[in-house]
Amino acid sequence: SLRTLAKAQQFRIDQLEARLETITQALKDLKMDKQIGEVTKGPAEPQDTGKDLLDLNNVVPEKEMIDVELYEMLQRDLESLRNALQMKEVIISEKDANVEALEKKVEILVHSKRAEGRSAHAERKDYAYQIDDLKRALDAQAETHRRQMDRIKEENARLRSQVKTVR
Repeated sequence: SLRTLAKAQQFRIDQLEARLETITQALKDLKMDKQIGEVTKGPAEPQDTGKDLLDLNNVVPEKEMIDVELYEMLQRDLESLRNALQMKEVIISEKDANVEALEKKVEILVHSKRAEGRSAHAERKDYAYQIDDLKRALDAQAETHRRQMDRIKEENARLRSQVKTVR
């Protein structure tokens, strides 16, 4: 059973070192490693006596305790992270509302642009019909004026010939 106890002790050591490394890295990431100072380094001398190390229940305790200062610091940090998260969620919801409002504005602009395009197209079509009508009217007037001009020229030529015969 000493072998089992040694394995349990090694398991516990590995477990605690992994936890310590995780906590230390988290504190470094949060730039809080200097605030806790010596707390993460642990006691200089082991507090357990040899007798406690031979008891399997003490090697792998059911409920593990951490330092009060570290717990309170982590609790404050957790609370500040929760507050920051809540604030960011509010900001995100506000930005979502802004995005929805802008999407509605874009939809309205696209709709009005289409309507404007349709009305402009209809207006251009009306102008084109009016221009065609005016061209036809002008062409008819020009033809009428050419005929009158031809008649006037014929009349003028006839009158000249009469004037020449009278002279």
